[in-house]
Amino acid sequence: MRENSLLFLIYATLTFPSTEFHWDQMAGRVAAAVADPRRRVRQAALDALSVIAQFATPRLLDEAVKAVADRQPTVSTRTAYLAGIQARLARRQLPTTSPDGLILYVLQIPSARTSGNGGLSITPRGDETSYHHRPSLLQTVHSLDVW
Repeated sequence: MRENSLLFLIYATLTFPSTEFHWDQMAGRVAAAVADPRRRVRQAALDALSVIAQFATPRLLDEAVKAVADRQPTVSTRTAYLAGIQARLARRQLPTTSPDGLILYVLQIPSARTSGNGGLSITPRGDETSYHHRPSLLQTVHSLDVW
């Protein structure tokens, strides 16, 4: 799944009535996108999952997440996957849309570029971001065939 698809999904779910969506299909695909090897796709998927959690039943969301977690190749990858989702859902904040129609993420993850503080990049702490930045898990996630 592409980042732009997830951003469109976030925008649509924040804009249109919740009765217009098939939450079971959306939850399954978005939960699978959390394991994507691209950091921006994972971030968009986590925020999309938080929006879906506001409208879908807890049981439906739980089934979608557990189905993808069961396909993780190792216990540590599964644990990290579930911890990342749990950390994002615990934030209880939804992404917002700007007046220009852009999606503003709740958690801003810095890019790999150097920052203006002498070349050091400051990385936020926590389960959600550590899943994004943990190299050993990313190597495992790269080998997944999610779609």
